[in-house]
Amino acid sequence: MEPNSRADYAVAQYLAAVGNPAIANQMMIRIAPNNRKGYGPGHAWLAEQRVAQTTEFTKEEIETLLNDLSAACSSSLTSEAPVQAYQNALILQRMCRH
Repeated sequence: MEPNSRADYAVAQYLAAVGNPAIANQMMIRIAPNNRKGYGPGHAWLAEQRVAQTTEFTKEEIETLLNDLSAACSSSLTSEAPVQAYQNALILQRMCRH
């Protein structure tokens, strides 16, 4: 985690709250990248946004969501909520493979 991740997270949350979700999303992706672990709360935020905005997921989107939830769950800075979401996402992933 970079030293400014917590500050960037706070700024991104503020931007989302005041109507700048695209910029907030870009900031979150910078601190919580799709392809590796980053700032746990950022991954949790991105996962929440993806679930809220998507009704059908592609295989790639499911993998990204699982990455976000896994990173969020492994962070000591993230609340317990992503754990249940992660478990649910794993179940959905298994269902999509059949």
